[in-house]
Amino acid sequence: MNLTESIKYGISNSYILNTINLSYGIKEVLNFAKQLNCNEDVFCDSCPTCSMINRSEHPDVIVFPNEAEFLATDTIKIDDIRLLQKEAILKPFNAKYRIIAINYADRMTEQAQNSLLKILEESPKKTIIFLITDNIFGLLTTIRSRCRQINYSFKKDYSINFLKYVQDLESCSNNLSEFFNKCKIISSNKDKSFLLEFVDFNIILLRDALCYSLGSNLISNGIEEYIKKMRFKNIIEKIDMLNHYRNLIKNRNINKDLVVVVIMSIMLDYL
Repeated sequence: MNLTESIKYGISNSYILNTINLSYGIKEVLNFAKQLNCNEDVFCDSCPTCSMINRSEHPDVIVFPNEAEFLATDTIKIDDIRLLQKEAILKPFNAKYRIIAINYADRMTEQAQNSLLKILEESPKKTIIFLITDNIFGLLTTIRSRCRQINYSFKKDYSINFLKYVQDLESCSNNLSEFFNKCKIISSNKDKSFLLEFVDFNIILLRDALCYSLGSNLISNGIEEYIKKMRFKNIIEKIDMLNHYRNLIKNRNINKDLVVVVIMSIMLDYL
């Protein structure tokens, strides 16, 4: 179920969008904003309201922080949330609902997240807050418990292909020479987007393993049996490490062969 489909079950005042593709999460929020505020019965994507949202000019639709702001600091601090609080307490200017989206939500400091709790508890009824993250376990339990959670997963064909890579590398983990050679084959002729998808898939594996260990539903498709057989250790630490390397892949030019080696070394407890 996606965000716009969730409307039929009622509208919450706060959501967590758990997605490996943050830009897709933003797109979902904007579509949601258009669906709620469109001048027509169902968002037309062309009326004055929808057009303003598409141009990022609508005063009642706020996405924070922008990419440049985030890359400069890599964190969202308590002062940022305090500024956002001033926006959250305002009633809509010329829309039915005021929409506030916090991207990279798991990168809020603990102090910032505690400050956000006050916003979640005191925001006006017509203000809806979205937390967009690719690492839901980076959010405090107190925040997760106050938000409706929507999970987005890989398509099944992606899961099957990536899982085959993981199983092949796992099968030769005791033979380092074969392990390194297979890593090189996997990375051969692949671009940065593939590497990002591969690290995302392994993060999803770990999240599902953690969900399964806690008795929760699995997030992704097509890998349930594998997850149930695995006994991952230090899951939160592994997710943190993979997220760190994900940022390196995204923002720097690094050796592709080494990336696959590092990802699987984390997964197999070499690192």
